[in-house]
Amino acid sequence: MPALLTDFLDSLLATIVDVLPIAFIVLIFQLAVLRKVPPNPVRLAVGFGYVVLGLSLFLLGLDRALFPLGETMAKQLTSAEVIGVTGSAVEWSDYLWVYAFAAAIGFATTVAEPALIAVALKAGEVSGGTLKPWGLRLAVAVGVGLSIAVGTFRIVTGTPLVMYMVVGYNIMYGGGPNSVIPGLSFFLGPDNGVDDVLNSGGEIYYSGLSDFFFQVVFVATAMSIVSGA
Repeated sequence: MPALLTDFLDSLLATIVDVLPIAFIVLIFQLAVLRKVPPNPVRLAVGFGYVVLGLSLFLLGLDRALFPLGETMAKQLTSAEVIGVTGSAVEWSDYLWVYAFAAAIGFATTVAEPALIAVALKAGEVSGGTLKPWGLRLAVAVGVGLSIAVGTFRIVTGTPLVMYMVVGYNIMYGGGPNSVIPGLSFFLGPDNGVDDVLNSGGEIYYSGLSDFFFQVVFVATAMSIVSGA
């Protein structure tokens, strides 16, 4: 059996295994909770087949072409001929093209992500055109591209991940012009008490530390997903 056909069958089987639980949950809720037969079951079955086939071909194309191409380009961008220095003389600033390449790849792959396209189109439809699909896709793609560039910078420099988490939290919740600088004000500062809540006129209604713990849970979940745990 040709290697390409074997790889396709493996990708098809893996996609079916990944998609079946989602289809099973939707079907159970449709029959057990809503107690209605899905409309146009034949059309849904055909669409499900298209989804599985499309995802299988997409993953096969990534594995066969894009991933090897990206690996080759990454090796070339980090070669001594490109950065111009070798050995211990290499600095983080010598990898600027690597950061740019990482950001560009993250941006391009996210813009072309089928799931994001579907969500963006549905969001534009539900919002009555208030949310533009292209605007949503570009916003997510820019965020992913910057995140991958920062992650590449962290790999090159070997800086601890927690530093970026603290800086990001301070940017979001620091509340001042110097909030980019990491600090522990959200740990050591006063929390919102009962009197603060009652006297705020409804502006304060939760603990100040709840933001931090929510973000910790969110980041931990994201890191678990990315790490494959």
